[in-house]
Amino acid sequence: MINSLTQLISFRHVVGSLLLNSRYKNILELRNRIQAHVKKVTKEEQPFKRVYDFCQDARRRRDGSGSFDFDQDVLQTKAHLMGTALLIRCELAILSDIVSVWRDKLPSHLRAECILSLSSNRERCLGLSQEAAQAKSPLQSVEALLFYAQYNAIERPFVSADKQEQLREEALNHVDTARKLCATNPGSTNGMVDEVDAVEKMLRASTFFSVVTSEERRAVLAAMATEFLGTGHWYYCENGHPFTVGECGMPMQQTRCPDCGAPAGGRDHASAAGVRRAEDLEMELRDLHL
Repeated sequence: MINSLTQLISFRHVVGSLLLNSRYKNILELRNRIQAHVKKVTKEEQPFKRVYDFCQDARRRRDGSGSFDFDQDVLQTKAHLMGTALLIRCELAILSDIVSVWRDKLPSHLRAECILSLSSNRERCLGLSQEAAQAKSPLQSVEALLFYAQYNAIERPFVSADKQEQLREEALNHVDTARKLCATNPGSTNGMVDEVDAVEKMLRASTFFSVVTSEERRAVLAAMATEFLGTGHWYYCENGHPFTVGECGMPMQQTRCPDCGAPAGGRDHASAAGVRRAEDLEMELRDLHL
């Protein structure tokens, strides 16, 4: 039984048992790097949160009755959301290939005995969806819904006929919700409609799962990489969503955040209200060596 393949040790165990270590060496190393990055940018690791925890601990030790709190908006969640989505996407790529190879290597009379449970993986997708909703990030909300649907697609060949139909209907409901989010937020979900179409087609045709990343989405990611390597500066809107400013690196025109519609940019080198430099993000991007 393969249960909760989100843990690296589980991946390595399956890969080792299939004698496929060389096949997955590079992508497992990439997954390790992504996981380390997600841990680095998680809320609990941010300085404001750690100071808060230290102060709360000191109050408890001294039986303090006063209150200490801070504005939760100072915590940056976007990098954590993007990293988590990328980690799940990477794990889906590994898992789908492992399952394909594994089933092909087993004798046909043993394939029916294989059990695959991905409930914990789907729980992570739900967690990402909730975080994305709180952070007003439609893109990650759509990704979380599609990831959930794709985990259902992977699990279907390993369950009973009744369970297969249940997983399929649940996945299609998530795909429908993702499509509605794309229609409501076309700017921030650019490139995701093709993925929605591909996942829905796969589920309705009952074809075996394959990794879904549209050409348009690849183009968007390539454009993002170009921006990361550019000479401009990164900023956060008032809701913590990052955007970049090219050329001189200072805001020169008013615009709206593609994620939430809040004011972004500025005029005459002055930032719009609530906009602030994303120095932490720039440092993280430099550390990634894109």
